[in-house]
Amino acid sequence: MKKIYYSVVALVLLSLLFFTGCKKVNEGPFPSPPNAGGTYNDLAYITPSFPNVANASGILIAVQVHNEKTVVVTPFQNNYEYGMAEFTNTPGNFSSLISAGSISLNGTSLAASSANSYLSPASNYTIGLSGSTSWQIGGVTPGGTNVPAFNYSLNGVYPFYTDSFQNWDGNWLPIYPRSLNPVPTRPTYTHLPSRPVPLPTPAPAWWLADSTYYYQNMSAINTYITDSTKHRTDSIYNKTPQWTVPIRGYAFNADSVCIILKDATGFLYHTTVAATTDSVAFTPNTFTGYQSYDVSSFIMELNAIKYRDTTISGKNYYFLKMGSYIKYYGATK
Repeated sequence: MKKIYYSVVALVLLSLLFFTGCKKVNEGPFPSPPNAGGTYNDLAYITPSFPNVANASGILIAVQVHNEKTVVVTPFQNNYEYGMAEFTNTPGNFSSLISAGSISLNGTSLAASSANSYLSPASNYTIGLSGSTSWQIGGVTPGGTNVPAFNYSLNGVYPFYTDSFQNWDGNWLPIYPRSLNPVPTRPTYTHLPSRPVPLPTPAPAWWLADSTYYYQNMSAINTYITDSTKHRTDSIYNKTPQWTVPIRGYAFNADSVCIILKDATGFLYHTTVAATTDSVAFTPNTFTGYQSYDVSSFIMELNAIKYRDTTISGKNYYFLKMGSYIKYYGATK
């Protein structure tokens, strides 16, 4: 493997920054953190997330992946392909997976993990998904799994999302809601009553009573005004979009778009919208109850999905074409 030394990388980066004044996106295989020998191994080619399909007994995905990771200060974009599949005995519940025998996509065999999740080989990141896709499922009938053997082909253009990674804001991260302070009971009056002009003699009884009430309860009134103002300000902040992801006019050939935010510590948020949705706005209230996240391992994933389904032996199997866009927010040093 080609050796790339820190000094060379530093000179190249400084030259790019000095002469172009902007970041250049490098396309091709990722570099990776240096090992003990000072060389770079390939970064892991992350697998996209499976979408939820409520009545599915099997989900088979042909996915074209595009992701970006920053190494030091330079963004690298990589493109690759995967075949992925999962099967279950309980429609819509993929927490427990079953075997479906041998599976291949466009002639490339998928390997099953110990948990029966299928994935095309990590050594082959191009499996010819630009045109039609052809699935072959060997099937398994003994042991109660009852996945039939069948073939299925899909034609058509892959779904894709056109907004460049360079437009994905580095501040597209979870922003948490402010805690709303309790508002005390509203006093009968919150302001000094208007003084009659001219003030008659004797002063009206109502004005004297209201003024007396105001001065006697001034502390409670001021507390109410302060607390209610803060409560209202924080409530508005919690409902106000902090960032927005455009959908309509950016997602093409897709039925739906799934946005996933996650990290290596267990933070996970996802939402799925129709591809005709104008945009998805993220407010602090969006992340109510979510745990904190680790920005060094944080990623945002956007999947543009085209669904096709077929019913075989009374079970629903979904075949997906997917364009997956994944951005790492933490830089590799």
